[in-house]
Amino acid sequence: MSGHDPEIVIEAGATVAVDALLIGVYRILVESGAIVHPLSVIDSTYGPVSIKRGAIICERCMLCPQKDATDSTGADLLLSLVVGPDSIIEVGTILNGSSVGMGCKIGPAARMGAASSVGDGCIVGPMINIPPGKSVPDSTCLYLDDGGDDGTLRMTKYRFAPHMLKCTVRRYRTNPCSVMS
Repeated sequence: MSGHDPEIVIEAGATVAVDALLIGVYRILVESGAIVHPLSVIDSTYGPVSIKRGAIICERCMLCPQKDATDSTGADLLLSLVVGPDSIIEVGTILNGSSVGMGCKIGPAARMGAASSVGDGCIVGPMINIPPGKSVPDSTCLYLDDGGDDGTLRMTKYRFAPHMLKCTVRRYRTNPCSVMS
């Protein structure tokens, strides 16, 4: 850290709890209608963080771009972290230099590795781990399958919300740390 405060922009109509921690070097943007709950940490030490309009960051979340990536010359790449409009990041989730699309729900205690992404309209269940560099396509639902099957990838139509009827569901019966690896 270079020792100076980041540029923190909290637009009119955004809500950031007094005991949320916003630290780092690069710009932190919280757009109008976004909410950052208590005890959340937004750390821009290794790249900018943008929380788009209407997004909700629940308690004890950690949003911090990571310094893990390098280009072909070995130089560090600047990773940004973006939480798309109207997305919900549930309690205890960790996002490391990730991109979350519009209208997503990322379940409690989920983890997204550096340079990973979740497309628009996705649902990521509790304790799902998306490894660094992995992408989840638009309208996909990820969850751990606790059924008695063999743990292979399953795809079916998402049937809970009429506006998401074309959503692909992927079921896993595995350790949360190994999903999509």
